[in-house]
Amino acid sequence: MNDAKDGVAFTEIPGVVPAGVPVLLKGDANKEYVLDKADGGSPVSTDLKMSDGTATSTAASASTAAATLYALSTVDGVTAFYPVKKGSPIPAKRCYLEVKSTSPKAAFYSLGTNFGETTGISSVENKVEKADAPVYNLAGQLVGKDYKGLVIKNGKKFVIK
Repeated sequence: MNDAKDGVAFTEIPGVVPAGVPVLLKGDANKEYVLDKADGGSPVSTDLKMSDGTATSTAASASTAAATLYALSTVDGVTAFYPVKKGSPIPAKRCYLEVKSTSPKAAFYSLGTNFGETTGISSVENKVEKADAPVYNLAGQLVGKDYKGLVIKNGKKFVIK
């Protein structure tokens, strides 16, 4: 958050990003980037948090008791940090903003104006995670690969014919 707590401010982290620190990456569209694993990195203070799977808009932790949580989402083609619905958990290893209740509640915090442009990144996918993900029917039962009908995989609904 910026000093006025009314917008998102970005700070470059030079060198190695410490493990467990959520970051937003900026790059050129239609260009591939390779991120190498390295040890080290200096501690970083940031308003951007990483969920352990238990963070919700009503009771995440002692530090978020009096805060509104904003998750990174794309709504109507606009990628920004949007308020999390009450009681909705933020999935593990996903980033969110924690805005103290003393700040005015915003409809969303945009990314575009702070970079001068929006990024070319539409989504980041973990292909290994998606390939081995279990498949469930609408009753929540684990089903095999030969199952036909409406299924849920990686939190998304699919029709398998």
